[in-house]
Amino acid sequence: MSCTSSIVDEKTHEPLLPILTLIVDTACKLRKDGHRVVIVSSGAIGVGLRRMDVDKRPKHLAQLQALAAIGQCRLIGLWDSLFAHMAQPVAQILLTRNDIADRTRYLNAQNTFNQLMDMGVIPIVNENDTLAVSEIKFGDNDTLSAITAAMIHADMLFLMTDVDCLYDKNPRTHPDARPIEIVDDINALEADVSSAGSALGTGGMGTKIVAARLGMLAGVTTIITRSSNPGNILGIVRYLTTPRTPSSSTSSESGDHAVEHVTQKAVSLNLSDASTNYDEHDAPPLHTRFLPSSDPIQDRYFWLLHTPNPHGTVYIDEGCHRALIDKAGLLPVGVVDVEGHFAQSEVVRLVVVERRLSTPGPDGKRWEGFAQEVGRIIVNYAAAEITMIMGHKSSHIEGILGYADSEYVADRSHIGFFRPESRPVTPIRDLSKQVVFVAQVLAAVGLPEDGYARRVEPPGFGRAPRSEAEAQRRVVHAVDDDALVLGAVVGPPPNVRLDDVAAVQEGHLSVGPDPDLPSGVFGEDLERVHTVLDKAEDEAIGVGRVVERRDEVLERVARVVGELGEERLALLLAHCRVQPPGPRHLSLSRPLNAYQVPKPRKRPSDTAMTSTATTLKGQPLDKPVLDAMLRRRMFYTPSFEIYGGVGGLYDYGPPGCSLQANIVDLWRKHFILEEDMLEVDCTVLTPHDVLKTSGHVDKFADWMCKDPKNGEIMRADHFVEAILEARLNGDKEARGEKVEEKDDPKKKKKKAKSEAVKLDDAVVKEYEEVLARIDNYDGPELGELIKKYDLKNPATGLLPSDPVSFNLMFQTSIGPSSNLPGYLRPETAQGQFLNFAKLLEFNQSQMPFASASIGKSYRNEISPRAGLLRVREFLMAEIEHFVDPQGGKKHHRFHEIEDIELVLLDRDTQLAGKTETRKVAIGQAVKEGLVDNETLGYFLARIHLFLAKIGVDLSKMRFRQHMQNEMAHYATDCWDAELLTTSGWVECVGCADRSAYDLSVHAKKTGAPLVVRERLDEPLVIEEWQVDIEKKKFGPQFKKDAKAVETALLATSQEEREKLSKELSENGKLTLNVAGVGDGKVDVSGDSVKIEFRKRVENTREFTPNVIEPSFGIGRILYSLIEHNFWTRGSDGGDEARGVLSFPPTVAPTKVLIVPLSSNAQFRPHIKKISQRLRSLHVSSRVDDSSASIGKRYSRNDELGTPLGVTVDFQTLQDGTVTLRDRDSTTQVRADEEKIIEAIKALVDGTKTWEKITSELPKFETQEVDIAAR
Repeated sequence: MSCTSSIVDEKTHEPLLPILTLIVDTACKLRKDGHRVVIVSSGAIGVGLRRMDVDKRPKHLAQLQALAAIGQCRLIGLWDSLFAHMAQPVAQILLTRNDIADRTRYLNAQNTFNQLMDMGVIPIVNENDTLAVSEIKFGDNDTLSAITAAMIHADMLFLMTDVDCLYDKNPRTHPDARPIEIVDDINALEADVSSAGSALGTGGMGTKIVAARLGMLAGVTTIITRSSNPGNILGIVRYLTTPRTPSSSTSSESGDHAVEHVTQKAVSLNLSDASTNYDEHDAPPLHTRFLPSSDPIQDRYFWLLHTPNPHGTVYIDEGCHRALIDKAGLLPVGVVDVEGHFAQSEVVRLVVVERRLSTPGPDGKRWEGFAQEVGRIIVNYAAAEITMIMGHKSSHIEGILGYADSEYVADRSHIGFFRPESRPVTPIRDLSKQVVFVAQVLAAVGLPEDGYARRVEPPGFGRAPRSEAEAQRRVVHAVDDDALVLGAVVGPPPNVRLDDVAAVQEGHLSVGPDPDLPSGVFGEDLERVHTVLDKAEDEAIGVGRVVERRDEVLERVARVVGELGEERLALLLAHCRVQPPGPRHLSLSRPLNAYQVPKPRKRPSDTAMTSTATTLKGQPLDKPVLDAMLRRRMFYTPSFEIYGGVGGLYDYGPPGCSLQANIVDLWRKHFILEEDMLEVDCTVLTPHDVLKTSGHVDKFADWMCKDPKNGEIMRADHFVEAILEARLNGDKEARGEKVEEKDDPKKKKKKAKSEAVKLDDAVVKEYEEVLARIDNYDGPELGELIKKYDLKNPATGLLPSDPVSFNLMFQTSIGPSSNLPGYLRPETAQGQFLNFAKLLEFNQSQMPFASASIGKSYRNEISPRAGLLRVREFLMAEIEHFVDPQGGKKHHRFHEIEDIELVLLDRDTQLAGKTETRKVAIGQAVKEGLVDNETLGYFLARIHLFLAKIGVDLSKMRFRQHMQNEMAHYATDCWDAELLTTSGWVECVGCADRSAYDLSVHAKKTGAPLVVRERLDEPLVIEEWQVDIEKKKFGPQFKKDAKAVETALLATSQEEREKLSKELSENGKLTLNVAGVGDGKVDVSGDSVKIEFRKRVENTREFTPNVIEPSFGIGRILYSLIEHNFWTRGSDGGDEARGVLSFPPTVAPTKVLIVPLSSNAQFRPHIKKISQRLRSLHVSSRVDDSSASIGKRYSRNDELGTPLGVTVDFQTLQDGTVTLRDRDSTTQVRADEEKIIEAIKALVDGTKTWEKITSELPKFETQEVDIAAR
C-alpha cells in the first residue's frame, strides 16, 4: 500500500486524518482476509511545514531535509496511533536508493520485510528525505512502491490516482474514450496519461506507467484505480481472489485476457487522494490491471537492472556483445571505452557501439556511430583500471596493473540484459549534447507562436499549470538553487553561459520559435512528441532536473524522434531557434548530425549465468550471493570497517569463530591426540637473529621493480618470466606450433603480449635455461637479465628500475631502546625448532616424535585480495615430525594408510605443461618414488583423511607437487593439498620435507647441540685422526685469535688431518688456513698441538634429525569448506532466500536448533530440559522462539549450517515425543526426548549417519513449510 503526499492538505499542510483513517481501515481488513500488506507513504515534508508553521516550501536542501526529519516523526506517530486503535502493530522503514544499491543491504532489507510480515506487522515505507539528495532519490513514490513490491515478491501492487483507470483517449476531451481494463503489452499502450498532479507530489500517471512496467517485469500484478475511495482496493482484491467462471471480455478487453483467478496472499497497495469508504458490489470497481510477465526477471537481475543508479558506463563492440549473449564473461579485449569514475564492484551501464576507432577521435571518444545501452554490470575493476586494460587480452592484466583479480571485467553472473520492452533506446554518451538535442525538440513543439516568458518555480516542486497548454510548453525547469537550464548535468552545454542561466531563472530571458514556422506543419508529429513530453512533465523530470531519472526523458524523446525519422525532424528543427527580447542571447541550436538516432536492435532476454564454480549440488555458484549471506550471518567481517577497513584483515563473528574452533578441535583430535604429538605455544614476536639464521630475512622476500613512468610496482622474477614466455610463445606461433597456456596455480605471473616472431634456436635455448632457473636469481641478477634482453614494461614501453628487495615480514622493535629488532613470525615452525632439545628430553629422548603448534602468523602481503584466501594475519596449525634420516624415513604406521587413494599432480606432468591428475594409492606412489618417503606419504594420506572428515568435497581436492625451482629454501620435496574454489585452485595445506636444514643452521649459529644421541646396542670402534691441543701453550701463542684457530683446526676432515700430521712430523709445525687471522695463514708449532691416528669406542650415535612438516592454513580451509558446502534450495539454485551450508555435524558452528511450534508457555519446560541435556553432553544448541514461521526459523539456521532441528509441539505435551529434522533432506523422525538426544549425540560424534537414524526411529511425515510463499 503506497500513500502519496495527498494524505496532506496542499494548502494547510495538515494531515488529512479522515483519509488516513480510511487507509488504516482498508489495510486492517486486508490483514483480516489473510493478506500481507506493505504501505509506501510520503508527506513528511508537508507535515514538517505545518509543524513549524512554514508557509512556503523552502529552496535550500538542508532546510528541506530538516523539515523531513520533523515531519517523519509526526507522520509515523499518526500512523502508529491510528493502527493502535485496531490493535495492529506497524514498523517504519526509511529508504534511499543508496540503501538498496548495495546487494548485501538490499538482501538485508528484503529479510527485514519478510521478518516483519512473518510477525504480523505492517511495514510503512518512506523515502528517507532527511538524507536523500537528488542522486540517491527514487524520484517518486510509485517507483519506490514498484521496487518494494519486487523486493518482497508481492503478488499485487495497487497504484492509486485521480482517475478510475486508463483510457484509450483523453476522457476530458473525448467523451467516447473507452476504459482499458487489462494490459499485457505495455509497449502497445497508447493512452492519454495526463493528470492533475499536485503541488507537493512528484508523481503523475507517467510515473505509474513506469512503475507498472517494473511490476510486470518482476512478476507482480499491478493495478491502477481511483484513490478517492480506498474501499476500491478491498473490492478488487476480493474479486480477484474469489474463484469464478471466466466471463466475457469487457469492451476494451480482448478475448485472450478474461478475468483471472488470483490466489496469492501478498499485496502491495498505493493509495492517494482517498476520501470515502467503499460499499462492496458484485462487480469490481473500475480499474486497469497490468498482467505480470509470464517469464519474470529473477530477483538478482531485477535488482541489477532496475535498482542501483549506474556509476558510469562501459562501452563494448558487437563481437563482445554476441559473446555475452552466449553467456560469456566480459573480457577486457571487448571493451571499447569507459566513462565515469566508478570503483570496483559498482554497477555501471553496458553500451554497445557501432564502430570501434583505432585511435581516439577529437572529442576523446574511441567509437563512432550509434550507441545502445543493453544492460548493467557489476565491474571487477575500477574505471581507471579498465581504461588501462581495455582492448588487451586477459593474460596481460597482471602485466599492466601489477595484479589480476579476475580475467573478466565483469563475471557472467554480474551481467544483466534489459528485456526488449524495458531497455533504454537513447544513446547515453555525452549527456550535455543530448540535453541540447532534447531542448531543440522542446523548442520545436512546445512554444506558442508569439513566444512567451515565465518564471521558474522554486526547486523541487512547482505550482499547478494554469492550463494544459502551459504544462506542455514548459521549457525551463529548475529543481535546485544551482540547477542548470535545460538539463546540463555537470556543466551547461558549450553555448550556454551561466549568467544566461540566472537571467532565465529570473525571468529576464524569453524564448520563441521562428515566426516563419508554418502553422499546422507536422501537426500529427508534434502531437506524438507532446504526449511524451507531457509524460515527462507529469513526472517532474523535465529538461533541467539533475536527478537519476533524466535518462528516462531522453529515452522517451529519442524513441518518438526515432519514429518520426531523421529527415522530418531535421526539417522541423530547421525552423527553431531560442532568442531573448533584448541584446543578450541564449542560443540552443545545434546541427542534427551531432546526434545519432538509435537503430532497432534485437536484444537477449534476461538469462541466468553459467559458471565453472558450482555448489555442493552442482548449481552455478554465485559468489556475491554467498558472500552476502556470510556477512549477513556474520561468519566474518572486515576489521575496523567503520573506519574504512584495512586490506587483508578480517574479524570472525560468532558462527565463524565456532566453525574455526570446531575445525581446530577436530585437527587436534585427528593429529595431536592420534599421533601422540607434543603441543607447544610459542611467542609471535621473534628476534631478528632467529629469522636471519633460518633464512627468512634473506629469502622470505620478493624482488620488486618499478616502472619509471606510471609508478607500477612489479615482481621482478614474474616480470622477466612473463616476457620471456611471451617471446617463446611468439616463436612457437611463428613456427606454426600450438601454444598452450601453462597452468601454474601456485603463482599469479605477470603476462605479456606475444607476437609471432621467430627466434634463433640458440636464443630459444637460452631463454628456456633462464626460465628453468628463474627462482634462483637474486635481485642484481634479475636486473642484469632485464637489461641484457631489453625487457620493457608492455604498458609503457620502458625498462623498469633495478630490482629492490621487499621482505614480507612485519618488522618491529622489541623493547623501548629499539636496539633489538624483531618481526611478527611468518610461521609457527621456528619456535618448535628452537625448543627441539627440550622436547626431545620431555619425550625421554625417544625418536621419532612430533611437535605441533596452533597460532597466528603474519605476512605483509603486497596486495591482499580474495577475502580470507590472502590475508595479512592468519591462523596456522603446523606439525614438525622429527625422524631419523637413516633407513629411508620409514613410518611405523604406514601400512594403515597405504591403500588410500590420492589425486596427485606430479612434477613431471607440470613440466610437460599439463595439468592431468592421476589417482593412485599412496603406497604405490611411495613405491614408485613419486612421493619421496613413507613419512611424507603417511602425512599426505592423513591430510586427505582430515579434509574429508571436516566436509571438503573430494572431487575438488588434489595434491600438487612443487617444482624444483619453486620450493621453499628449506625444502627438499613438497606437496600442496589444493582445494578448488571460485578463485581457482587454492593451496590450503603444505607438506614439506625440510630435511635437517633448520636444526643444522640454528645449531651452527648458536653452538647449541640440536642433535639426537642414540645409545648403540653394540659399541662402535672407530679408528681416526684425532687432534689434541695443549691449551697452556696454544693460548699464549695466538692470544685473541686462539678460538678462531682452534675452530679451524677442529673443523678439518680426516684427509686433511692426515696431511697435517705428516707436515707436523717433518717440519715441527703445520700451516693452517684461518680466515680473518693475519693474512689468512697461520703456523702452529708442534709443542702446542698433536695429531695422531687412534682408536675410539662410541657407545652412542649422534645425528641431526630430518623434519617432515605438514602446515595448515586454517582460514583458507575454512573458506574453502564454506564454498564446498554451500547450495541453494530449488532446482536452478536461484532462490537466494534459501541458502544452505551443509557442514558435517562434527564441525557445524551450532549442532542443534530447538524450536517451539508456537509461543505457548507450556512448551518452555520441554525446551529448557532438552537444552540443558544437550549442554551436559557438550553439544551446542540454540533456541529460536521468535514469532517467525517455523519454516523461516529453519531457513535462517540452514544458512548458519545447523544440521539438526528439534521441534517441540502440542503432541509433545501429550506423549513427550519431539521431532528431529535433518537439514539437507528436510526429513524428520519422531521419538521420545531421550531417544532423540541419543540420536543427536551419535550424529554429532559421527558414529551414526542420518540414514541409520531414519532406519531406527519412526519417520514423521509433514509438509515442509515453504518460506518463499507470500
